[in-house]
Amino acid sequence: MIGKPPARPRRYEAGFWSRSMVAALASIVAGAWVRDVPAQELLRWKLKAGDVLRYTTQQKLEMKVKGSTVRERKQTRSQTIYSSWNVKEVANDGVADIMLRIDRVTMRVEVPPYMPFEFDSTKLDAEVTEPFEAEARQLKATIGAEFSFKMRPSGEIADIKIAEVTIKKLRDALPPEEAGQGGFSEQGLKDMLVQSSPPPLPQSPVEPGKSWPSKPAKLSLPQGSLVIDKVFTFQGPDPKDPKLMLIGMEVRVTLEPAANVTAKIRAQEGKGTLAFDAEAGRIVNSRTTQRIEMLMSSMGQDIDQTTDTISTMTLVP
Repeated sequence: MIGKPPARPRRYEAGFWSRSMVAALASIVAGAWVRDVPAQELLRWKLKAGDVLRYTTQQKLEMKVKGSTVRERKQTRSQTIYSSWNVKEVANDGVADIMLRIDRVTMRVEVPPYMPFEFDSTKLDAEVTEPFEAEARQLKATIGAEFSFKMRPSGEIADIKIAEVTIKKLRDALPPEEAGQGGFSEQGLKDMLVQSSPPPLPQSPVEPGKSWPSKPAKLSLPQGSLVIDKVFTFQGPDPKDPKLMLIGMEVRVTLEPAANVTAKIRAQEGKGTLAFDAEAGRIVNSRTTQRIEMLMSSMGQDIDQTTDTISTMTLVP
């Protein structure tokens, strides 16, 4: 997940895509037993009607920004999303109808010189001070949000649908200036869900060292479009728990700048790993780290931005 970079130094403003939902909705933990592991493994999700999978997704982000006329500024944020996957039905071919619901959101933001902002959706009566009112309103709108989709045994998702009440709540929570400029995009939200969904699994059995790509995902930002490419590599059974299959990840992004922005990625590094329970047929945990150094020029201002992100996803027993 990528933080939303400011176009130029300015007072703090909440941004819906990068600060309330991102996250990312997107991308999990177990005990040990020993079994004979074949040289090749067929990785498949194994869901049945009535299953409820509860995932906790956490993102920690640190952003440093330096302008040609402004000294370095730093902000940090930590967001945790508690969601539930309710499996409504599973067809004969293994395709599952799933309803994803956001049950709880917590967040802490530090943007000097402002006092730290803390949000917990279980404490909606807590006082929120300026300039975080808009962000708190957007976070509140995500609680109870529902998204339905179909997932194949390979983990590929399709036919994403967003409940009308969810669309209305998210749109109504936008600041007037963003709503008036088309700040909410249903397709953009669907794209984010695809980007943060489980990785596709190979159609045939794999052996350690086998790699495969996912379809590139595109996210829209004020500075342009961010194209995300991921390559996965099967690493074999976890030595500490052989029923868990380990998969490595390499993540690369490219930026397609908007018409009024000059920007380029100077350096980047993205990698991670996830554990897939071959017996239960589901992801149990994942962890991704990403560092992006970006140079931008907009409205006569040169900006040097570095973003470090750690994202984890954990299946709650």
